[in-house]
Amino acid sequence: MYAYHVQNLVGIEDATTYGKGATVRYWLKRGFAAGDPGSCDTWSASSAKVS
Repeated sequence: MYAYHVQNLVGIEDATTYGKGATVRYWLKRGFAAGDPGSCDTWSASSAKVS
């Protein structure tokens, strides 16, 4: 299922709801790799990682 989601995000462009495509892919990969929702804490991340 992980590979399916990452593949479908390859073409995602900037969106007002989810942010930049590259940022969305970064957080998706980070969350699945860690296996811990806490690793996706965008509230405490630097602005460069969530814009």
